[in-house]
Amino acid sequence: MNIVQLFISLGFSQLLIAAKLSKPADAEMSNPLFGNNYWIVESSTIHPALDLDMDGKPDTDVLILQEPCDRDDADLFRADGVILTDWGNIRCDEEEEGITETGTWKFNPQKQILTIKKDHSRKLMEAKLIQKTSNQLTFTAHHKSSKSEHVITLKLKRKL
Repeated sequence: MNIVQLFISLGFSQLLIAAKLSKPADAEMSNPLFGNNYWIVESSTIHPALDLDMDGKPDTDVLILQEPCDRDDADLFRADGVILTDWGNIRCDEEEEGITETGTWKFNPQKQILTIKKDHSRKLMEAKLIQKTSNQLTFTAHHKSSKSEHVITLKLKRKL
């Protein structure tokens, strides 16, 4: 998985065989970065533009790679380092039910770096927190393509 896919996997479903989970008691714990909130991808851009969908035209919107059924998926970053994904109301397949554990995370507050390991990927993904409000988190990461260095910006919004 490359860094472009980092921002897709932060807030989107993965094709997993998932067991339905009830909300664990320790999910009530809060953490200073995410709180006890689910987060949905609001936008993800790449600059300079890169042909992400292989149609021959440079793209700036990373979300063009997102399936419509993934748009309501949301992640909860539990204080114990576990990521729970709420698959939303629009299902991509029958296995997406309820809330499932989909990976682990950690945050380095000194460097403002979020590190994520999703169950479907062998690689760690890293992004730098550049802005935080009570309803929005903005991260950046760098990607080197054969043509250029790119900056990917991901905005997460708190699910209400």
